[in-house]
Amino acid sequence: MSVQSVDQVEYLFKTSNVVMWAEEVASEAGIPIEVIPTRARRESTCGLAIRAPADLRERLEALFA
Repeated sequence: MSVQSVDQVEYLFKTSNVVMWAEEVASEAGIPIEVIPTRARRESTCGLAIRAPADLRERLEALFA
């Protein structure tokens, strides 16, 4: 799941293992990301999210597919 603001996009994940995988994939592709805690408690997420520049959304989603 992704949440987008004007200049950033956040990806929410169900497990921390998937967050670490996504962080590694983005890093290997040279995409600057930040692992952050989720803003609100969500039962279906692990409590971590990835934040990235919104203009890289399509590239990230291609990597995550």
